[in-house]
Amino acid sequence: MTTIIAHFDGHGVCSATILKRILPKAKVICEFPKTSPEGLPDILKTVDDDVIIVDIAVNVKDPEGFVEALKDFKHKIIYFDEHDWPEIAKKVIPVLPNVTAYHTNSSYFTSLLPAIHFAYRLSREEFKVIKIGAVCDRDSLIPLAVTSNDIYMAYAVDKMVREGTYTAIDRLNELIDKKKLDVLIEEGKNVFRELPVPSRYVRTKNIIFVRELLLPQWASKVLEKMTILTDVPFAVGYGYNERFRQYFVTLIQNAYKQIINTDYLFSLLELKGTIIKRKNFLQIIGIDTEKEAYHTANRIYTMVSRLSVRESTLDEINAKIDTIISMLESALRK
Repeated sequence: MTTIIAHFDGHGVCSATILKRILPKAKVICEFPKTSPEGLPDILKTVDDDVIIVDIAVNVKDPEGFVEALKDFKHKIIYFDEHDWPEIAKKVIPVLPNVTAYHTNSSYFTSLLPAIHFAYRLSREEFKVIKIGAVCDRDSLIPLAVTSNDIYMAYAVDKMVREGTYTAIDRLNELIDKKKLDVLIEEGKNVFRELPVPSRYVRTKNIIFVRELLLPQWASKVLEKMTILTDVPFAVGYGYNERFRQYFVTLIQNAYKQIINTDYLFSLLELKGTIIKRKNFLQIIGIDTEKEAYHTANRIYTMVSRLSVRESTLDEINAKIDTIISMLESALRK
């Protein structure tokens, strides 16, 4: 028997769906907040099977403990992940005798590699699910053009996941079997229509700054909707997370306008808050006051407004990545 342990977001659920189809008898563990980087070591203590871990980052707050949990596990581990790993993980995990690690830089390839590993022939519908998961994860390295329908299907999957990860996996499997994944397009359009449009915001040609509190579960979607409605490449806003009693700031790039191939891989930097950088998305969490969150968002808005942002060739874009990342981090340190 094998146990699949997957992250509880849209990408993790899509990856778990594909793995469940490859290994129909496998058990799946995919739930908030259990299958998180912090929770994985505790799960491994309770599992007495070979495991497949997918889309769960190394715990950057305790990488040594995370690596030790993998090392101490008595069975075989196959580990598929696209997040940035701390140095100790890069050095140790690939040489652990009980671990086969596939560490990529793309959500799309993280979901694709299990089929390659197990020599499983993917159907057209299964390829669609892999792509949807990568769009959910804002993967800028998807080797296929992202269409508006892909975006809408990702919105639908995000909603399904919030209503229940296991029911989402079951429904995706059902839609694959019936070749009915396209029903998610209209469902996603409905999610898009229902997203609120903030009334308080300012904008330049580069960026929108939403000046009202955003809900944490839909902050990135609301900001993305604003970029789509206004055809502006970036949006920034701030909000309050009642569960953690902390404020956050979110910066996103329009999914249709790949102006800067930021390829933000998951990492954490201990500044005044914790910075999460991934693909074309940046978030600062752990901010103590609304005033501080507002001023952090405003600094980002001011800085991005001054950038020379235009449609560019891939070579020109890649040449600017390091400069833009350093500018963002410099602004956040002030």
